[in-house]
Amino acid sequence: MVETQAGLPAVLLSIRPEWCKKILAGEKNFEIRKSAPQLPGPFQCYVYCTQQKSGEAPLLVQVGDGQSYVGNGFVIASFVCDEVRNLSAPCSDADAEGSCLTAEQLDAYASGSPIRAWHIQALTVFEKPLPLSSLVGLTKNKFGYAPRKMTSPPQSWRYVRNLKGM
Repeated sequence: MVETQAGLPAVLLSIRPEWCKKILAGEKNFEIRKSAPQLPGPFQCYVYCTQQKSGEAPLLVQVGDGQSYVGNGFVIASFVCDEVRNLSAPCSDADAEGSCLTAEQLDAYASGSPIRAWHIQALTVFEKPLPLSSLVGLTKNKFGYAPRKMTSPPQSWRYVRNLKGM
């Protein structure tokens, strides 16, 4: 297992339920974003499952002994991101592999700008969902990182304090 560097910030990602389901099933190995954090080496990522849209079924997270919980609106898992790949249009089938997207979908999302593929490794699904308030947001400044209360999920991602033992 890859170890993240102690004392460094982690990242909280807001991910839609349909992508969370693919990540938890091991089908999605790369999370595609338009940006990436400026963190050295492998870093910890926490997965916040967004609310389901009207008429959609909630995301049920399966845990031990056949138990499950509704994951929408909670931090449901973490993973180590050991690599961030820079992708530029036109994307190839090799670029799309593991993202659950096609090369054409990557190009459409990129809209001519570079995009990033965050590698998902060492996924840990939480036995109990964590409320967003259990994380401490971090704002980067010229002195390092300042703590900030988490009151809403990020649009894409944000720096957070790494939870011990996760």
